[in-house]
Amino acid sequence: MALTRDFKDTVKARAERDPEFRVALLEEALAAFLNADLETGKVLLCDYVNATVGYEQLGAQLHKSPKSLMRTRTRGRCVSSTIRLTSSV
Repeated sequence: MALTRDFKDTVKARAERDPEFRVALLEEALAAFLNADLETGKVLLCDYVNATVGYEQLGAQLHKSPKSLMRTRTRGRCVSSTIRLTSSV
């Protein structure tokens, strides 16, 4: 089920004003990966990127094209190569 624009905006707004929420988003994604729930981890990692730095800034920090980073997504879900990229931010 796709997230609505309002929900995404709400998550982004909270992430912008609450550092603990940003940490919790990333911790939840990492916990999913550690528990071998890869699909959930991928979705949560995408949510984290979208709610925090976004693909434009992530691309600039990694010296990668944002479009290239976005192409690592499949059906709206991040794939594991994005994990490697965001872990260095």
